[in-house]
Amino acid sequence: MAKKTIKKSEKEAIQKLARPPVVVVMGHIDHGKTKILDYIRKTKVAEKESGGITQHIGAYEIEHQGRRITFIDTPGHEAFSKMRSRGAVAADIAILVVASDEGVKPQTKEAISIIKEAKIPFVVALNKIDKPEAEPERVKKELADNEVLVEGWGGQTPVVEVSAKTGQGIDQLLEMILLLADLENLILNEEKEAEGVFIESHMEPKRGITTTLLLLDGKLERGNYLLIGNSVETIKILENFKGETISNAVASTPVVAAGLSKMPVVGDKFKVFKNKDDAKEFAAKNSEEKAASREEKIETENIEEKINPPTLSAKNIESRDVYNKNVGAETRVENTQEDGGINFNVILKTDVSGSKEAIEEALEKLAYPGISTRILKSDVGDINESDIKLALGSKNVTVIGFKVELSPAAEELAKNNIIRIIQSDIIYDVLEKIKKHMEDMLPSEIKRVDLGKAVILAIFKRERSKQIVGGRVEEGALKKGAMLEIKRHNDVVGKGKIIQLEQQKNRADSVKTGNEFGLMAESDIQIQEKDEIIAYEEEKVRRKL
Repeated sequence: MAKKTIKKSEKEAIQKLARPPVVVVMGHIDHGKTKILDYIRKTKVAEKESGGITQHIGAYEIEHQGRRITFIDTPGHEAFSKMRSRGAVAADIAILVVASDEGVKPQTKEAISIIKEAKIPFVVALNKIDKPEAEPERVKKELADNEVLVEGWGGQTPVVEVSAKTGQGIDQLLEMILLLADLENLILNEEKEAEGVFIESHMEPKRGITTTLLLLDGKLERGNYLLIGNSVETIKILENFKGETISNAVASTPVVAAGLSKMPVVGDKFKVFKNKDDAKEFAAKNSEEKAASREEKIETENIEEKINPPTLSAKNIESRDVYNKNVGAETRVENTQEDGGINFNVILKTDVSGSKEAIEEALEKLAYPGISTRILKSDVGDINESDIKLALGSKNVTVIGFKVELSPAAEELAKNNIIRIIQSDIIYDVLEKIKKHMEDMLPSEIKRVDLGKAVILAIFKRERSKQIVGGRVEEGALKKGAMLEIKRHNDVVGKGKIIQLEQQKNRADSVKTGNEFGLMAESDIQIQEKDEIIAYEEEKVRRKL
């Protein structure tokens, strides 16, 4: 990327008015996204401070060259996409992580697509550059093949070679982020009341509903009023990402607010007001606008239905796959869909609501011919005994735990009743395991393998369903135990099985092309001279999704 010359006076003015950039890190699984974030956090956040970070809140700040950078630590591409789908432009800059020893992979392509849709600048981090197998030039070519033209390959997208293991190139990566931030001219307006996006939310036993707010503009102070949907909340507890109590925060800062009465939806935007009446007035107006929009939509749908009345059919009736959370363990959930397909039932428990929504969205996409996922329960918190009891009341249920613990009582109950549990800290790992279990549930496909063809020359003996005949193998081979297809005048007239096989009056396991044979067949029809028989086997083939 061609560097823009910035005068010293201009740079000082920019730094005075600029807000810190918000950065999201994306890429293929196992290419080192988490390790890069961990290295940055450990080296750029003071040791005593980083040690105080005891839980995942979805975002944190680091300092480099006296300037702050905020990183969104999402559980995957799904979480970032969820925020964008709700209209929240949560990041200013993206880092596309690609392993320099592996190159562009499926989730790399997905990340490229998401970053381009978000229309934000990005830098490519070629990770694992310390490995002997690293081939950065090959990876740059693969990126070019996927319409990412980096510097030196006909484009202006910056690229930095890094190693999350040794720390090589990490400082240069951060410097590139700050340069991109300067070019974006990110402005901070402290006079404006804060607004932003909910990054995470969860329930804490002692503090109640707790949420992570990422401020995108303005200034937030303890005692302000937070608008969650149409609900007005007082911000009584306000902390920074290290869990320290703070009195205020400005744009690009991740903060934690606790003691709320309503659980925010991750990815939703929020507004902050200094005056409670202003907050209520805005909420009322917002509610009226939404109601009017709903009425307009319903009216439009009614008119369309009158013009084009829908045809009533089972396929037109859409049923929600999320099961009532309060269902009793004695209720049995059937595993068969109306169209004869199979339901893969799931009970999902996650660490925070952001992870929950990301995995829910990913599970909804796991629908294949003959089988699809159905979420019986989805909640934040550890896997407990009641989760296993719900699983006992349903068929083919898998309990998924993402970054959560499994209580001893729940583990014992699951073990005694053979309840399948998947626990992982990586979304793609969870999805791959689910996909494997879904494949195991599908009935195998029966594949026919033809072995040989023969013509019948003589009939020696018939006895009920068994008969002894003789003939000559024309193609392939006949095999003892093989199935038979019997053809007469080119029409299939029956089927059977080779019970016994002889060649030159000696028992044989198989007889090959050009040889004469005698065989005992078990068949539903009587074989005749000049009939053609085809020997075949049936193989069970596991279906792949």
